Amino acid sequence: MKELIVFSIKRRFFNKATLFFNVLFLAIAILLFNIDKVMVLIQPDINAAIAVKTENRNLQNYISKENKKVVVAAQSNIEIKTSGNSYEVHSQYALNAYQTNALVEILNGFFNSQPLSEEDQEYFNYYETFLTLNIDFINKTDEEKTKNSIFAFMVVTTIYFMMISFSAMAANEVVYEKSTKLLETILTTLPVSAHFYGKMLIGWLNIIIQSLLSGSLVLLVFSWRYHADKGIKLCECLQKLDLIDNSINSLKDVCKWLSLDSRFIGDMFLIMIILMLGIVSVQVIMVSVSSFVSSVEEAGNIQSPMYILFMGLYYFSLSMNQPAQLEKGLGKLCSFLPVTSMLFMPYRLMLTKMRFIEIIAALGINGIFLVACVVIGRFLYGKGILYQKSAKITFKKIVSNE
Repeated sequence: MKELIVFSIKRRFFNKATLFFNVLFLAIAILLFNIDKVMVLIQPDINAAIAVKTENRNLQNYISKENKKVVVAAQSNIEIKTSGNSYEVHSQYALNAYQTNALVEILNGFFNSQPLSEEDQEYFNYYETFLTLNIDFINKTDEEKTKNSIFAFMVVTTIYFMMISFSAMAANEVVYEKSTKLLETILTTLPVSAHFYGKMLIGWLNIIIQSLLSGSLVLLVFSWRYHADKGIKLCECLQKLDLIDNSINSLKDVCKWLSLDSRFIGDMFLIMIILMLGIVSVQVIMVSVSSFVSSVEEAGNIQSPMYILFMGLYYFSLSMNQPAQLEKGLGKLCSFLPVTSMLFMPYRLMLTKMRFIEIIAALGINGIFLVACVVIGRFLYGKGILYQKSAKITFKKIVSNE
């Protein structure tokens, strides 16, 4: 039993795939624990004070004296309006937790530093309690766009994980054909290039067909329930589970809640293209790497880390899906980079206003990356299918087909 345990442990951990994953995991851990130093390089103004504007002279002087987390600037997207003990903070987008806490802290300090008027003093003496500070945060985000963004997030998440699953299936087919020696038979009548491009095309068509099929099934069930009873009891049940708002009482309200205008449909079309470019690139990489694998066990050593990486990418993108984070710095950079753009670019399209040139640039970068993956992947695939762990095997028929 001891020999069996030692053999299994060595086989699981002492291989190139596990070694590569651990090195990659170490690099990610080092990056995460030094993200403050990395962000200074990517976004130099990350440590800059929060710029605000206000017409209240006393508040301007107070902020200038503090001069820590908040500064007064003539040009700023954040404006503070004062009226007695009430303050309104207007911004283009919703503020993050750090910005909110910093503004609450500075306004609370300013409020406590101000002398009470005679009216407030009489109120204070009568009730023997402190006057309360009221702060309202107001942003200019379009409510309809926010509703559509929630729906789009659900669609993107579903398609993202479904695409990852189908990409892994294409890689598993290569491993299966190679481990069962079926690949040798196939390549006696089919060139390596045709087999490689065939796998890519099959995986791509599987993703498209399954996406269309899943969408059609959802619409079919939705239509059936809509015409049956408008989904009134369904919405009531979801309200009891606290999954939907009380304003949605039927499936008809769901249709009204969504604003499926031409702009939203156009954004979803662009999102689908970006998702396709990213996931096909991932599929090419996974199939090319899997061609060097000769057994199902080794395939698991490669694909398990890939799933973890894509899961980490998904949650990382969720942590940065605020408009302020997507318009500059790391969020904006990731929206252009290959692979990461298939999540960050949809978020930018849904939550921010993008220039047309930025969309074209993202599509161009991802398109060039896909072409490079196909060219390099075809070369690696030709080497990988001939690779065996125990020995290098050369098939004369394959060479003649090339």
